[in-house]
Amino acid sequence: LQPGYSCHYEFVLLVEEVEKGQQGLDRVVEILSECDGEISRSWLTDRRKKLRSNLGLSEEPEEADDVVATIDPNEAPSIQPDASDIHTAPEAAEPANRTVTALLITATDEQLVRFGKELADGATSPCVRISGEIDANAVLLIDAMAATLLSMSTIISSLGFSRCARIGLLSDPDGNDMTKSRIMAVYVRGNIELAAFNHWQTGVDAAKLAGQILDGVHGRHVHLFATAETDGWDSMVGDTNWQR
Repeated sequence: LQPGYSCHYEFVLLVEEVEKGQQGLDRVVEILSECDGEISRSWLTDRRKKLRSNLGLSEEPEEADDVVATIDPNEAPSIQPDASDIHTAPEAAEPANRTVTALLITATDEQLVRFGKELADGATSPCVRISGEIDANAVLLIDAMAATLLSMSTIISSLGFSRCARIGLLSDPDGNDMTKSRIMAVYVRGNIELAAFNHWQTGVDAAKLAGQILDGVHGRHVHLFATAETDGWDSMVGDTNWQR
């Protein structure tokens, strides 16, 4: 999907139309597979209107398009107030006090259960304290199975993110069952902008791929639940996520 609220909004409308026709997500996958390249809002609108026509429904009311047109990603709500001057003198800050501009999470399901519980309880473990160090303009990257990502909404919102900028497949899908696919989801908040990225690969190292996506995003990059230290990342490996 192309990044941006309007494209994602149109995708949601398409899924709703499929559900109205008593069809499952396999139908959504089938429709998306017809697009050779990046999926745009206009392409989704066209497919949704064709779907409504096949179901014997009238075309979408005029006001629905007006709702999409008024969506401005720059006006999307942020969990924290804008702090555009926070990087005025980054050299003056001690490394340990620098805010996090990029957070990568590659946790197992068991780690995520504990992480979510400790976030809710306000625990003082290092992986939880990071949530209070995230910059007002920041990126959150999650490498997980699709089914796992679907269960992470509370964690994502607790970390202060609500806008998904892009999602890419990191493994070949198992038929029409996307829940078993490995994906990377990229969330942003504040005024941060990401460069265009279309080089999704299967079997790629999460930190390496994240580094490519973050091209031009400077500052402190933290990798939670890492399996090893990685250049360019403040990596928390093993028990360091929970205690120091």
